[in-house]
Amino acid sequence: MLSYKHSRKKKKLVLFGNCHFNEIRRNIIQYNEIKQNYLPYYICINNYIGYGDVANGKKSSLQDKTYFTDEHLNLLKTADIFIYQNIETNRGFLNNKEVLKYIKKSCIQIKIPHYRSSIYHYNHYNKPYFKDMKEKTNIIINNKEKLKFIKNYIDNINNKSYNKQDLDNFINEQLSHFKKIDNYSDVSMYNFFINNWKKIQLINGRSYPTSYFMFILSKKILEKINIFQNLSLTKMIQNRILIPKYFGEFSNIPIFNFWYNYNNFLFKNQYYWYSHIPMTNYEFYYLQIKICNELGDKYSFNEVVWIDEEKLNILDEINLIRNI
Repeated sequence: MLSYKHSRKKKKLVLFGNCHFNEIRRNIIQYNEIKQNYLPYYICINNYIGYGDVANGKKSSLQDKTYFTDEHLNLLKTADIFIYQNIETNRGFLNNKEVLKYIKKSCIQIKIPHYRSSIYHYNHYNKPYFKDMKEKTNIIINNKEKLKFIKNYIDNINNKSYNKQDLDNFINEQLSHFKKIDNYSDVSMYNFFINNWKKIQLINGRSYPTSYFMFILSKKILEKINIFQNLSLTKMIQNRILIPKYFGEFSNIPIFNFWYNYNNFLFKNQYYWYSHIPMTNYEFYYLQIKICNELGDKYSFNEVVWIDEEKLNILDEINLIRNI
C-alpha cells in the first residue's frame, strides 16, 4: 500500500499574469514544499494581448482571442492557489472581475500588481535625451569622433546644474507612485522598497524589477500560504538552467553619475551587458545608436534581447568599440 505521503494528490498552483509571474514561478518551484505538494502552472496574459515576438513582428497564437483556451479555462476552474496580476486597464475577458468568476470558492487568491518605477533614471524618463544624442551622433562620420561626442554628451548631463527641488519632487513622485501600485497588492512591498532602494538596485530600467526584488516578492507570497524555507538568491540563480538567469537583465540601462551621487546609492554603479560584461555609459549608448541605425528603433534598449546574432553580434560589436 502506498503511504499517505506518496498517495496524496498535489494541489494546483496557478500563476496568471505577465512575464513577472513567470519569474515568480521560476523562484517558487525551487522550494521543497512546492516540489512535494504543488503543481505550478503559468498562464501568460501577454500572449492574449499581443506581446509575442515584438521586435520580429510575430504575433502570439493566442492574440485576438476573446476567450480562454480550454486548457487555461480548466486551470482557472481547478486552481487551489491562484496568484494573479492586478489588471489596471480594460482587458476584456482578462480583467480581474471576469477571471475571478471561474475561480472556485475554496481557492486561495493572492493579487500582485505590476511593480515598476522610474526612480533610478531621472533623465531617461523625466528629461528624455536619447533622440537628441542619436541625431547629433549620426551627423558625425568618424567612429572615434562619435565615441568622443557621446562621452562629452554624457559628461554634460553629469556636470550640468539641476534644480534640487525638481530632483526631490521626482523622487517623491516615484515613491508615491510605487505606494499607489502597492495598495493593490495582497503582499506589500512598499516598506521593503523605501528601506532598500538606495542600498540595492531594485528596478531594471522602469518596468522590470530586479531578480532581488522578485526574490523577496516570491518569498513573501509563499509566506502568505505558510511556506518557509531559507533559500538564498545566489542558490536560486545557480540552480537555473534556462536563460536569462537574471530577471529583466536586458531592460536595464546605466545610471548617470550625477543621479547616483545625488541619491548616495550604496550599490556599485557599474552597468553590465548580459549581466556579466562590464560596460561604460558611452559604450552602451554607442551600441544603442548602432542598433537603432542598423536594425531599427524597436530593437533598442529592452528589446535588445530579440536581436538575431546573425544580424548583429553584440559581443563582437563590443570588442570593435574597444578597439576604436
